[in-house]
Amino acid sequence: MATLGGILIWTGEFAVARGWLERATRVGQADPDPGTRLLLHLATGMLHVSGDSLRSALAEFCAAERMLSFVLGEHSLSGQVTGWTIATRARLGMLDEARAARDHVPAERSLFGEIRNASAVIHLAEGDRTAALATLQVVLDGEAPVLHHASLVESHLLAARAHMESGDRRAANDSVERALETV
Repeated sequence: MATLGGILIWTGEFAVARGWLERATRVGQADPDPGTRLLLHLATGMLHVSGDSLRSALAEFCAAERMLSFVLGEHSLSGQVTGWTIATRARLGMLDEARAARDHVPAERSLFGEIRNASAVIHLAEGDRTAALATLQVVLDGEAPVLHHASLVESHLLAARAHMESGDRRAANDSVERALETV
């Protein structure tokens, strides 16, 4: 159900996603598996970001990070959790904390699109559109691995924002078109 909730978030069906996530959370509270609870926190945080409840989103992403400490080895969602946590801090204006978290990401994980997206959000928050686009280019060229195709959609949308803020409406529209093609 949490996966369904995550898919519904990405397709814009927020009310339906919220209902599924509430049901899954009730069931998940009884589930001792940290992976299940991690997924619920991640999906709920994504829902909060989509509703512009960034403080609630950050609380969910931090809870997901705590769940990671109970998982043996590297969890497949680690990059997404870390990326969303860093990006949310940046969006809240917590740039020092966002930069510090990004700088502590293990080298092999920092190559992933999710972390590059978070770095681009930091650059955009700093007003450095050129750095944001340079950071995203590796993802957009398909050279950086992504854990989920939604991360590539996010890369295109972040590029669109950077282009729009630079006054390049045509490039922004092209980036939005590529994001839609990726969905």
